[in-house]
Amino acid sequence: MNRVFHYHDYKRFVIERLEALPSGGRGEFQKISKRCGMHPTLVSQIFKGPRDLSLEQAYDIAAYLDLNELETDYFIRLVQYSRCGTERARNFLRSQIEKTRAEASRVENRVHAKRILSDEERAIFYSTWAYSAVRNATSLPQFSSVEAIATRLKLSRTLVDQIVQFLLERGLCKMEDGKLLVGPQSTHIPSTSPLVTRHHANWRQKGLEKMDRMDRERELFFTAPMSLSEDDVVWFREQILELIEKLTKRVKETKPETLACLNLDWFTF
Repeated sequence: MNRVFHYHDYKRFVIERLEALPSGGRGEFQKISKRCGMHPTLVSQIFKGPRDLSLEQAYDIAAYLDLNELETDYFIRLVQYSRCGTERARNFLRSQIEKTRAEASRVENRVHAKRILSDEERAIFYSTWAYSAVRNATSLPQFSSVEAIATRLKLSRTLVDQIVQFLLERGLCKMEDGKLLVGPQSTHIPSTSPLVTRHHANWRQKGLEKMDRMDRERELFFTAPMSLSEDDVVWFREQILELIEKLTKRVKETKPETLACLNLDWFTF
C-alpha cells in the first residue's frame, strides 16, 4: 500500500502514488495544476527538478491525494524538511517527522473508524456494485451468513464467499461467533478518482433494473429536463447537498433494517 509514512521524500511519494493509479499517472500533473491553481511548468519543475512546494501548495496536493489528517500533517512536515536551510531546523523537523511516523504506526495497529484502501483494493472494491452491497448487507442481523446474503442479492454463493473474504481481510467486515458483521472501518472514493465513474455507473444500472418493479409506496424515480435560471441551478444543488447531509446523519443514528441506494443526477446540458 502506497502510504506517505513509508517515505522520507515527499516528491518520490507523490510520483509513486500517481504512478500506482490505473492510468499509470498519465495526465495527473495536469490535473494537479488545475486543481491546485499551479502552472503546469511549475508542477514539473517541482517534481522533476530542484524546486519545492510552498506550504499552501502542499496542503492543496494533500487534499487532491485524499490524505487524512495525520497523513497530511506528515506530508507537510516532509515539505518543510525539504525547504529548510539550516541544519538545526532540519534536525528539529527530522525528530518531528519520526514522532509522526511513530504515531502513525500506533494508529495503523489499531482498528480505525476509517481505512484508506490502496489503489489496487479500490479497483477491486469499486469494480462492481456487489462489494458495497455485500458489506452493507452485513449490517443487518438477518444477513449474517454467506448463504443469506447470496439469496437476498441474487448472487452466486461462490461470488459472495469471495467478496466476504476480501472484506474480512481488510477490516470492512468482521466475524463474531460464526456470524458476519459489518466492520468498524468505512470506505470513501474521492471525486478525483478514475474509479468514481464506475462506482456511479454500477449503482445507476441497478436503479434501471429496479424501475420496472418499483414499490410505488416506498420508492421514487424522477426525471425532469427543464429550463431554469443559473441561480436556480446553484440553489437546487445546495438543496440536494443539505438533503444528503441530513440523510447521512440520520442513518448513523438509526438501526439498520433494510437495504437501499440513493442515486441523484443533477446536471446542465
